[in-house]
Amino acid sequence: MRDAKITELTGFPGSHHDLFMEQIGLCGIWGYKDFNKPEWLDKILEWQEPSGCYASAKKYECFDVPAAMSHTRVKREEKILSDGCLSHETGVALLALVANVRFEAEKEHEMNEKKMLFMK
Repeated sequence: MRDAKITELTGFPGSHHDLFMEQIGLCGIWGYKDFNKPEWLDKILEWQEPSGCYASAKKYECFDVPAAMSHTRVKREEKILSDGCLSHETGVALLALVANVRFEAEKEHEMNEKKMLFMK
């Protein structure tokens, strides 16, 4: 959560989009509800290309280490597709969106259960 909040406080730099979406997606799927923030979902949707994919790869720099000491992070599994989309970044964005859908569905389910209790 700490890294996601730092990413937010620093204005969501492009170099941290991938890691941010991974954190939202994985922590969300694991059930950590703190990662379900409407403003974070809005940001992730802002970064989406008109075609629906994600394509902004930026050099990653660690917040906790001065830039001169920071090592460049190389994504060996990232693939640029023929339309310019990034396969990994698009995948983690989808994971983050799915995690948000899960939380919204759970909220709706809880509300419906409460309504059913009052109707009895």
